[in-house]
Amino acid sequence: MREFTDTPLLNRGTMELAWQYYAKDSHADPYASPLRATDLGGLPPTYIAVAEVDPLRDGGRD
Repeated sequence: MREFTDTPLLNRGTMELAWQYYAKDSHADPYASPLRATDLGGLPPTYIAVAEVDPLRDGGRD
């Protein structure tokens, strides 16, 4: 989250807390987040849609 960091309910602070609970010690695990994978070969084609003011838009675009 780089742009919409102070949105109600889902903001940067709550997302950082959620990531801590979700990933715990697996920050390098590509299954925790495709953004952390070095090779996405062998995976099916994927379409990701994000909204203009979606708090998760930056990660979806990346």
